[in-house]
Amino acid sequence: MKSSIVLNSILLVFAVLGIMSILLRYKESFLSPGMYPSSDEQGILAGEYQMQPNPGLSSYNSTTAWELYPSYAVGSYAQITNNKKYWESPCNGLSTPPDMCGGIYQQKTVTAPTQSPPESDCRRVNYYCYD
Repeated sequence: MKSSIVLNSILLVFAVLGIMSILLRYKESFLSPGMYPSSDEQGILAGEYQMQPNPGLSSYNSTTAWELYPSYAVGSYAQITNNKKYWESPCNGLSTPPDMCGGIYQQKTVTAPTQSPPESDCRRVNYYCYD
């Protein structure tokens, strides 16, 4: 009898805390990172990519969207892969349905950051200097 009272009170506390976390944070859901008014007015990736002037569906279909997927020759000495770190667009040609690809965000010019070589007189861990 006493254990059921303790269990019910613990469940009640968690329910109240859950309701308070929803009401005080204005979250869309527990899994969504967006805040309510701003995530409806702009896209989730609006900080990284510019929105299209009139976002909507694009003209891509299943026969043209696959061309956006990066592919390179196998066994290349240039050491390039299809695992890109910096993308021009959030669309990589694998979106479903394909007309969602390219209709929301504009493409951007990507410049990979350059890294200067480490000093010659330092203790190194792989490529980097160690203090």
